[in-house]
Amino acid sequence: PRLVVLSRMLNKSAFVSCIRSLGWGIRMVSSVQKSYKDAIKTLNELQSNAAAVAHVVLSGDKDKDLRMPEIESCLKCLGVSMDDLDALSVIHVSGTKGKGSVCAMVESILSHSSVKTGLYTSPHLVEVRERIRINGQPLSQHRFASYFWDCYEKLEALQQESGSQYFKFLTAMGYYVFLKEKVDVAIVEVGIGGAYDYTNIVRRPVVCGITSLGYDHMAILGDTIEKIAWQKAGIMKQGVPTFTVKQDAGGLDVIEERARELCVPLFVAPELSQYPAPFPELSLSGEYQYTNASLALQLCNRWMTSRENGRSQQNLMQTGHQNSNEVAVAPTFDLPNTFRQGLKRCWWPGRSQVISRPRITYFIDGAHTPGSLIVLYVGSALVTSCEVLRVLTGMSRLVSESIKL
Repeated sequence: PRLVVLSRMLNKSAFVSCIRSLGWGIRMVSSVQKSYKDAIKTLNELQSNAAAVAHVVLSGDKDKDLRMPEIESCLKCLGVSMDDLDALSVIHVSGTKGKGSVCAMVESILSHSSVKTGLYTSPHLVEVRERIRINGQPLSQHRFASYFWDCYEKLEALQQESGSQYFKFLTAMGYYVFLKEKVDVAIVEVGIGGAYDYTNIVRRPVVCGITSLGYDHMAILGDTIEKIAWQKAGIMKQGVPTFTVKQDAGGLDVIEERARELCVPLFVAPELSQYPAPFPELSLSGEYQYTNASLALQLCNRWMTSRENGRSQQNLMQTGHQNSNEVAVAPTFDLPNTFRQGLKRCWWPGRSQVISRPRITYFIDGAHTPGSLIVLYVGSALVTSCEVLRVLTGMSRLVSESIKL
């Protein structure tokens, strides 16, 4: 109706000129008016189905070498060049266990240090917008929908492709959002593996982290800890400092070898008890979070140092792995109050979370490997006096039945 009234006020040529001048605005309004619910429905259509996943497993992930060109092409369609991505200050984290917790701690520490943060994690617990956060907060439904439709309409070719596009799309969208929001730092959690993960398109991270290794996604990553370690260590970039934690010898040997090949300064995070007193208070329960917290502290300290002194790695190169026959233990440092507050106030639900009810206590965790589940079980048994402890797990039946609690 508004256009009809407008046409009566203008002659034909003036009307056409006016419509053309408003064209961009009309498209923008159309995108915004599409709801969050519509965005989720459309996004879920990109989700890989069981057949697609089975194909990846049976083929031995033969298309893995195509992933970096694919995600680069997606970013290009969004107007993001590799130079743009190089300018993004990234902390990249891989590993089997604890990488989400480490990323959450890093985000919390840096947010408490007055740094504008972007956080990309997977999977989500309740809503997909949890995966892309600014200053610790998931994108609002309105902002998620706005960014989603902006990206979706620019990636028309993606809509025609078969197979799994869900994670690729969200990864491209995550980098796009962080650049648009002009974050000071983007903390990026690897999805699966590392070397061939879509997040690994980043060429110049400021620092990398590798959490505890374990057996997971073996059909894709390999059936030995050495093969899995090779995949996880694939996020390391030449000359970029990398911090890890104590690992089984086989896994650490592989990480060390890859670090040597790339001249990467490699360090093992020290025990949390070795930092100057007082012992930091953690919001995430479980002693295994001490290891994650120390790794998070090292990543934050390195990033803050880089921010102050530039990305030069010379100070680390002088004491890094390549000048030693063993992986060096990273030095401790006095913890600023902002670091302590970040650890104390980190909020990461579904990880070592306890919910008590009158007749039942829930211990909720993202444990997805046999080793992690056993640690969770032991920790739960120690803090409860209940006679029966039932375990509900999302792991495959074969893996679950192999665990003797």
